[in-house]
Amino acid sequence: MKSMTGFAVASRKVGVERVDLTIRSLNSRNLDVRVSLPVALAPVEPIIRQQIEKVISRGRVDVHIKWEHPHLPERALDLNRILLLKKQMDKIFKVLGDNDGCPPHILFQFKDFILHDEISSPSPAVVETIVEKLLPVALRKLLRYRQQEGQRMQREVKVLLKDIEVAVTRMKKAAESHMRLARKRFAESVATLTGVNDEALRKKIEVEVATVLTKRDVNEELVRMRAHIKAFKSAMKRRGPVGRELDFIAQEIHREASTIAAKSFTAELTHLSVRVRTLTDQLREIIANVE
Repeated sequence: MKSMTGFAVASRKVGVERVDLTIRSLNSRNLDVRVSLPVALAPVEPIIRQQIEKVISRGRVDVHIKWEHPHLPERALDLNRILLLKKQMDKIFKVLGDNDGCPPHILFQFKDFILHDEISSPSPAVVETIVEKLLPVALRKLLRYRQQEGQRMQREVKVLLKDIEVAVTRMKKAAESHMRLARKRFAESVATLTGVNDEALRKKIEVEVATVLTKRDVNEELVRMRAHIKAFKSAMKRRGPVGRELDFIAQEIHREASTIAAKSFTAELTHLSVRVRTLTDQLREIIANVE
């Protein structure tokens, strides 16, 4: 059982150059890899994605690579681009009814367009370092972090699951009182029929009351709930991604508890079903971060 949350950093100097690689993962329904790196390192991105997809199946994974070189030129304003942008923006403002044109400070919101730099290429050693050293190290750290976080979450899940089992056991006993009260009401309903002379009508009413009584039985829900808990425990022991399955089973436990609450004749059974639903909601909050 692994968490989808993790963080790792790896850095290395290659001659006069320096590379910092940061990986952060968050929970997500599917695998969503996002890579941020200098334009000069764009060819490395497909390799990074392939390596991540080999070891991670779910979660949002953000990768940020920073490359530093002491001799890189500083970015400077490109006056030609500024004038071109100003001309086009003035046209837009006039179309919108502002004859004064575009204020100068608006232009600086397009800094990626008006700043000019000469893109220098990193040395082959930098690319090799990212692919063969930094990325594997960072991924190992990230997976270790996700594993440790998953173990912590597993301990919390076990505590909640134990509380759910205790509540279900109490529900079984409360269900006996529930059915005794239901039978009592059934008997009282039948007793009111002593004055009914139409035998066929009397039999029909008795059948209807018996049907209602049968529908109030919660034993099937309790049996299914215990089966769901058993399946939940079994899924937790398996290797690989289990988050989706655990969430589905937790939904089923919640649904059975809701059905029992709808059938309940007693306050105790109702309160226990509310407790199970509350614990299940807490369980799903944790499971939402399980890979």
